Amino acid sequence: MRYLPLSDADRQQMLAEVGASSIDDLFVDVPEAARLGTKIPGLDDHASEMAVERDLTSLAGRNLVAGQVPFFLGCGAYRHHVPASVDHLIQRGEFLTSYTPYQPEIAQGTLQALFEFQTQVARLYGCDVANASMYDGSTACWEAIAMARRITRRGKAILSSGLHPHYVSVARTMARFTGDHLETLIPELVAEPDTAAGYILVPIFDAISALGDRIFDPSNAGADRPSSTSGPSLSP
Repeated sequence: MRYLPLSDADRQQMLAEVGASSIDDLFVDVPEAARLGTKIPGLDDHASEMAVERDLTSLAGRNLVAGQVPFFLGCGAYRHHVPASVDHLIQRGEFLTSYTPYQPEIAQGTLQALFEFQTQVARLYGCDVANASMYDGSTACWEAIAMARRITRRGKAILSSGLHPHYVSVARTMARFTGDHLETLIPELVAEPDTAAGYILVPIFDAISALGDRIFDPSNAGADRPSSTSGPSLSP
């Protein structure tokens, strides 16, 4: 979308409509000390579109791409290979239109993408159900805990020691208002009979097999097994 500047007459008409005599009147509530009274050093008043594009491209070229060097970011969002077939599939119409679901024909693409993703997650992890329509991982974590409590009528949930601390923080904040009891356990510990669910983040840091086998032992009947894929790496 191109920027279409207003003429002086357009500005005056808009100001008159809102009862302002000048543009400065629109900022009377902003303290004088917080206003920019002079020009920004090094920034020209005017520049052509081509000049601005070249300047911004040059600035962007100074960024260091994480894939070019070793980096230590993570907690679920790690460097991973994306097969070439993925780019081909997402260019298909039913997936390409899945963003901004405000019209029926676009919302259909969203529903298709969510259905395909949930189906694959359920098949890969052996889950009865999978929900890909959560906004992010931390709120999905709490929704799983709350769902398990409603289903099992139990008020305790076990959080993996490998869970992202932000997820734990959100869950504990919500538990303050619901009375749920949350425990963060090391993989060697086993869920007790009053446990409603165990929450595991995938990918996890260590001992995913040991944690899953010990907490969700078949003899511990009744405990649910909600799991979560980390938002940055697996969300649709």
